Amino acid sequence: MSEYRDPILQKLIDTLEAEGPTDLVGHYRQGDVIAVSKEELPVVTVTKASTRMGAASNQEDDQLMPVVINVIYDFMRDLTQSSDLEVGMTTLYGYCEGRSDTDYTLLPDSLAYILRKYPKLDDNLYISVGPNEELSINYGMGIERRGKGIFSVEAVLRFNMRFQQNRPGTS
Repeated sequence: MSEYRDPILQKLIDTLEAEGPTDLVGHYRQGDVIAVSKEELPVVTVTKASTRMGAASNQEDDQLMPVVINVIYDFMRDLTQSSDLEVGMTTLYGYCEGRSDTDYTLLPDSLAYILRKYPKLDDNLYISVGPNEELSINYGMGIERRGKGIFSVEAVLRFNMRFQQNRPGTS
């Protein structure tokens, strides 16, 4: 049996790799990761939390997929670069929601900017962080959570994706 790669998650990963932080290119994975080697960090996992399908019309299904992106970064990697910042954490802030020094707007290569830029990711495929839905970003530390000797800082981004298709059997 061949390896299944979810095409919706892959479309999202391809978009984030093309436009997101250059440090994260090649570090995206589909699915959760429990233990990684320190050398592999940063790692960005992209997963679906669930899928709900319902009627969009008499002939169409609406599929709602809560998506979770987890950015895992080695806290110790940048520790000696600054004396007044916890640089590992601020690097993570930059990846997820880096902002302009002058007007505080999201930087074009931040993950939040890209997720907000593409309400329509492809035909019938939407990143739904609209008025009634939101993008949430939570930050925290993972002391040896990912393996012995790994001190990670992590961001968890949560949002919904939607896909609409003709209901099977109605076309």
